[in-house]
Amino acid sequence: MSAAPRHPDDPRDPVPIPDPLAAAEELASGFAANAAERERQGGTAWAERRRIRDSGLLLLRVPQGYGGIGADWPTTMLAIRTIARADSSLAHIFAWHHFEVITPELIGTPAQADRYYRGTAECSWFWGSAFNPQDRRLTASRRPGGLILNGPKSFCTGARGSDMLLVGAVEGDRPGTLAIAVPTARPGVVVNDDWEAMGQRQSDSGSISLTDVDASDDEVLAHVGPAPTLRQALRGSISQLMLANVFVGIAEGALADARGYTRAETRPWPGSGVARAADEPAIVHHYGEMWVHLRAAACLADEAAGRLEEAWERLGSLGPELVTPVAVAVNAAKVMATQVGLDVTTRTFEVMGARAATGHYNFDRYWRNLRTLTLHDPVEMKMRSIGRWYLDSQPPAPDVNT
Repeated sequence: MSAAPRHPDDPRDPVPIPDPLAAAEELASGFAANAAERERQGGTAWAERRRIRDSGLLLLRVPQGYGGIGADWPTTMLAIRTIARADSSLAHIFAWHHFEVITPELIGTPAQADRYYRGTAECSWFWGSAFNPQDRRLTASRRPGGLILNGPKSFCTGARGSDMLLVGAVEGDRPGTLAIAVPTARPGVVVNDDWEAMGQRQSDSGSISLTDVDASDDEVLAHVGPAPTLRQALRGSISQLMLANVFVGIAEGALADARGYTRAETRPWPGSGVARAADEPAIVHHYGEMWVHLRAAACLADEAAGRLEEAWERLGSLGPELVTPVAVAVNAAKVMATQVGLDVTTRTFEVMGARAATGHYNFDRYWRNLRTLTLHDPVEMKMRSIGRWYLDSQPPAPDVNT
């Protein structure tokens, strides 16, 4: 570990910086030990969330000047993918924390970026998301110096157990959504334990309810309207790339589990003429094809992370010439990760056999988790945007629904 410099006006001693990918591997190894059982039970993975906090990886995207790790986007996405191989619910929470950590810098003011980076570093804030512009029930009413927030919000990933929330609220008849940073413990904020889905059972993606919650003007980061800014468009690409990496991680975890099961448990089909199922030509072919397709999905995700890093390094002079290549690369990665992921998490049962479908193994969680997440937005729209870009050089429409 190396030592991170502190912000110039912070007198505390430097803090150690963990190796992000090694720390992610360690977390994933621990999560894998009971992931199948925890997923079966659902609820909140309190102990595992504490391990994420204790790992130091909450500061992955906080710049080193504030005492953070200051990781680049390729490293961040690989850390997300690594955790997703073991537990996609925790990977989703982990990803969305970093997504909201960088939001003040991306769409807020420099003072807001400074304030929230500093708070995250000093207090190890765990961020949750309650933005979800598709749900317009949460309203904002003006008061002197700020807003009063009232209403419910659904699909609030990581809200339970969080310290800070990015909240999306509608102000009157104004189109678009206000993005507001609100402490989870603020009076009037209630995080509901009501997440119930066939997959991502421990992603804490239930609802919140706000009753007469005060928000000051300096907690409002931006108004995300029908015509988003380039920075807001880039934010949408970041969330989509995070999902693509979770998808790839889920499929990699499913394939690795299937490989172990096939080698140890699957019986050769009578009359196949082989002593091991792993020597049956059809099974060998399936594994080869799944691995190749999955590597292609991973490579597209890695390429998109590189494009994102190039744009991030030039955030101060962001232009369409940077944002459009990121959007195209991310859309391609998302399409491939969706298609390959769904194929792999289904086809692995063909190479494991009937006994692998018993509830004891809970192998079906990989498909259920992936299928649940892939419903986030239609991949068909991503495919059409790529086709329109290729045919007519039309930039993809920004995704601002996260």
